[in-house]
Amino acid sequence: MVSKSVLEVCSFTLLLSVQVFESDEDILFSRYLDDKKKTATKNRKMKSERGKKAAEARWGKEGSDNSKVENDTSNNTINRQASSKQCISSTNSMLEQCPSSLSLSSSLSNKDSLSQMSSSSSIVSIKQWRAPTLDEINALLKSEHTSAPILDSGTYKNHISKFKTYYAEQELKNNPILTDDRRCDVLVTWIINDRQ
Repeated sequence: MVSKSVLEVCSFTLLLSVQVFESDEDILFSRYLDDKKKTATKNRKMKSERGKKAAEARWGKEGSDNSKVENDTSNNTINRQASSKQCISSTNSMLEQCPSSLSLSSSLSNKDSLSQMSSSSSIVSIKQWRAPTLDEINALLKSEHTSAPILDSGTYKNHISKFKTYYAEQELKNNPILTDDRRCDVLVTWIINDRQ
């Protein structure tokens, strides 16, 4: 059995052979590792200071006047509201074009369009809306897609019936199509999508 002191001497010699450590009688130390630790600490402090300076430059100093913070807050609120209205408008537009999708309009009702509809007496319900004639819709389909087939009256009546039923439900959910031109555009898209 090897004595403890022999193991310690072997370990001590092995560590010295790596040439990272130095000895002072029974104590091991490493100038190399001490230098690395100092460099790492210095780098960490420098990066932390740079990060603080960058944050101050971007967001303003913490001790700056509160009016700037209030202006930034009100601008952010205005931007969020504008972005929200734009998203609702885009969503409603997409839902109009995609009759097979589930309607999100009940949670994203567009109050502006409802007030327009109620204030405008020229807007009629989709059920009473006069759809384009067969010749008109075939011309619109050809102008939209050159390869669109010509509809016969039975097929067109079927499309109109489904279209009006679907968008009558949308009107009840506060998601109406407000203009005749828009209704025609949505009908053309409806027919093209339904025939594919």
